[in-house]
Amino acid sequence: MKSGIGKKCTNPSPSLPLPPGRGKKKNMTKQCVNCNKTFRIEPRDLEFYKKIDVPEPTHCSSCRFQRRMAWRNERNFYSRQCDSCRQPIITVYALEAQKTVYCYKCWWGDKWDATDYGRELDMTKPFFPQFAALRAEVPALALMNDNGAQSENCEYTYDFSRGKNAYLIISSWFVENSMYGYQVNHVKDVYDCYFVFDSELVYEGVAVEKSYHCAYVMNIKSCRDVTFGYDLQNCSDCLLSAGLRNKQYCIWNQQYTQAEYEQKKADLHFDNAEA
Repeated sequence: MKSGIGKKCTNPSPSLPLPPGRGKKKNMTKQCVNCNKTFRIEPRDLEFYKKIDVPEPTHCSSCRFQRRMAWRNERNFYSRQCDSCRQPIITVYALEAQKTVYCYKCWWGDKWDATDYGRELDMTKPFFPQFAALRAEVPALALMNDNGAQSENCEYTYDFSRGKNAYLIISSWFVENSMYGYQVNHVKDVYDCYFVFDSELVYEGVAVEKSYHCAYVMNIKSCRDVTFGYDLQNCSDCLLSAGLRNKQYCIWNQQYTQAEYEQKKADLHFDNAEA
């Protein structure tokens, strides 16, 4: 009886696991042509690129994301004429963009029909150049806002509706007497703010909700007369405080009487910017 010890296995069982690294497809490593950083392409991504017959990316994922985000211009405004009524307008499309641009009234009006720009796709030519040519010819809305219709004096806004006296406010609705904000909704008299809702008289606020007369605050809700506050809820008359709930007359998170608070607040000279 012969022993099988020492014989080379020529037909290993398929149920046995392969040694580490054996049978794995290797990642592809490339250098981004934009930022020069090294990035990795997974084997499944390479298979997908091959399946749809496109080349491997030359930009890293971060740079590709930046290019996608650059498609939406919401902060750079230009002066030009409406290509329909020839009136001067403010738009997100520069004159050199070679783009047909209509003002709000002309774009929403009935003097043109978008179906007139329909065309057959030429399958013998690349798709994207044809799409670019179509996009350049079809009139675009100068600014995504309703100034002159449901908004008043809000010419320099984008993704904006139902406001009055707003300047450089982006992605916001129901705004009055405010400037320099992003995602500020149902607000009045707010300046230099980001994500502020249902509030009034707020300066330098981030993530503020249902608050009044606050400045230099972040992550506060249902607060009043707060300056330099963080993570506060249902607080009023507080200075330089954080993490409080249902508090009043606090400075550096320390509780005071109303009289003590008013005196210490006066000593801090918060009403004097130079001090």
